[in-house]
Amino acid sequence: MEPYMHDHVPEYILPLEGAPETHERIPCPICGSTERAPLYEGVALRGNTLILDICLSCSHLYINPRPPMAAFNEFYQDDAYFHLCADFSKMTLEEKLAQFDDPEFWDERFGHGKRLYDKYLTGKLTADDTVFDFGCGDGAWLWALQQLTGCAVGGEEISDIYTEIAAKRLGTPIFAGAVEEVADQIVEKHRGNVKVAIVSGSLQHMLDPMKCLRAARDILTDDGLLYICNWSIFEHYMAAYQDQRRRLLGEILSWEHLHYFHETSFKYMVRAAGFEIVDFAIESDVRERHMEIVARKSDTPAELPSRQEVEGVVMRARAFESATIAQRLRPN
Repeated sequence: MEPYMHDHVPEYILPLEGAPETHERIPCPICGSTERAPLYEGVALRGNTLILDICLSCSHLYINPRPPMAAFNEFYQDDAYFHLCADFSKMTLEEKLAQFDDPEFWDERFGHGKRLYDKYLTGKLTADDTVFDFGCGDGAWLWALQQLTGCAVGGEEISDIYTEIAAKRLGTPIFAGAVEEVADQIVEKHRGNVKVAIVSGSLQHMLDPMKCLRAARDILTDDGLLYICNWSIFEHYMAAYQDQRRRLLGEILSWEHLHYFHETSFKYMVRAAGFEIVDFAIESDVRERHMEIVARKSDTPAELPSRQEVEGVVMRARAFESATIAQRLRPN
């Protein structure tokens, strides 16, 4: 289990005895169905009790009940989030912040945007175009594409610390706040003018990922491209990855990661937001340990996964749990 456990998790988010009264039970945030079932209920990564629901209509996996927006804003706007990031990287908060002044750090971060450009955007993105990144973090993806093509850039970020870092690096203001609260402003400014919209590893943090993807659709040009990537719960969380051991659901679920994606629901989510999938990879060449989708706008209605596909997700999760437990029970 990761070393940070529930360190630096504020009491207003999730007390150790369970979910506070402010947390709300919700329908599926992807398809809106109220037909759901608990896939896991118990002690999770931070030492709290969480419930992971599976939507029986679209197979999406999500934490339910979830924290309210006020708690999310408070968490990301103080240093609690960066404490968790620092703990995950096995460094102090001071060391985590100091890396943003290190040229070698930016050399490494440049690689994400460079790989995205080389694989999907060569000959498609020019100095006359605009790229927008939802949940842009430190702005490195935008910065790399800006340096490579001279394109205009824009971004959104909920963390005050990241917003300041990204704005300084890019030389342009960043929309500060949760995408759920600033999406309308983003669309008003950029409607139909963005060539590439990026959502890299940030959808799992959002209360309403569909609001983000629909805003991305609204700001894209007719020939624009959406690029999204996220971990797969099976390939990148529960399976052994590189030199890491297999993990049980209780060892990966955390309150700030509200959504857990897999191929079936990931593809459905993008189609339901109004896109046609151009390219899909379960193992991204752009960002290690991520699956990715490149998509363009479409008016074709999305078809829900079949009941058999949804049941297959449940069976796969149970199979992973059983295999991991069996492996740990075996003598060395």
